[in-house]
Amino acid sequence: MGIFSRKDDYHNPFVRNEKVVAAYDLPGVPERTPGVVKMVNGFEWRRYMVFFENGIQLGSLDGSALVRPKHWRRWCEDKDRIAAKIAARLEAEATEQENLLASLNSEEDGAAVASAGEAIAEESLVGASDSGTAPIEDAASSAETTRLLEMLPEHLRERSRLARERLSG
Repeated sequence: MGIFSRKDDYHNPFVRNEKVVAAYDLPGVPERTPGVVKMVNGFEWRRYMVFFENGIQLGSLDGSALVRPKHWRRWCEDKDRIAAKIAARLEAEATEQENLLASLNSEEDGAAVASAGEAIAEESLVGASDSGTAPIEDAASSAETTRLLEMLPEHLRERSRLARERLSG
């Protein structure tokens, strides 16, 4: 490669007899151990057989497990940058999950209020059927009960109606 060459071989596949280093710990090979590519195999997924200086020979290594010695510093910077992006994304997802959990908890509080309203409505219905007369309620509490019942989803109202039918006979 000449002085004025613009070719960047950082992402190019490795070739036979090219010197490489282990990008991370491999079985029997610590990170940054030098080696030589002895065989290149594959079309879609290139695999390499590498003889490392510590005497270990590994085959079927993916290109992501190897780095050219001249690109070691760049590879480490890329790895750190990607790790920082992943950490930021995980932190953002954790914050989003906490916010979602907080909103669900507040909705559960609202559902508890709604279920309390449903219980009041059921008591008034049961009281009306037991005594034979409609319960006497002031207009404000009746409006509040109606408002609470309207907040309930339809499937919960249907569930309550079926439960009342089951219990009444």
